[in-house]
Amino acid sequence: MTDILIKAMRFEEGLENEPYYDIYQYPTIGFGKKIGIKNAPLDMFTLYMPDEVAECWLSVDLEALKNIIENDYRTKTAWENCNQARQDMLTAMAYQMGFEGLCGFQKMLSAMEIESWEDAYLEALDSKWARFDTPQRANREATVILEGDYGVYDGLLE
Repeated sequence: MTDILIKAMRFEEGLENEPYYDIYQYPTIGFGKKIGIKNAPLDMFTLYMPDEVAECWLSVDLEALKNIIENDYRTKTAWENCNQARQDMLTAMAYQMGFEGLCGFQKMLSAMEIESWEDAYLEALDSKWARFDTPQRANREATVILEGDYGVYDGLLE
């Protein structure tokens, strides 16, 4: 797992040591880790997650997603045609939306298969994710896909 992906995920997800609701009302903890069913009462989750545990959990989850993306027939060719920064963004998208959510970006993935980065960028932004869910994050991640580097994060990551 690249250090810059970990830093980007820390920035995008933020760290919460105690349970909270994500934007879809799922109980969540750490760096955006879903821990319960939608609208489950937060008082059902009596835990505190130390920073070190949250970091470890994030790394394990990102590595698992990376392995799925690089080996699944729906994403393998796109993955193979991406440089490290673009692969990191596929992993970040899968972390936020789940692997199946990433697979829903079929036109973006098809554009990535032929290294049509502008089309991949436009397809990423032509989505509910970019219009309503997390537009600023989506724009940053799509920009990395377009440019192939982390320049859009300059000055944002510690």
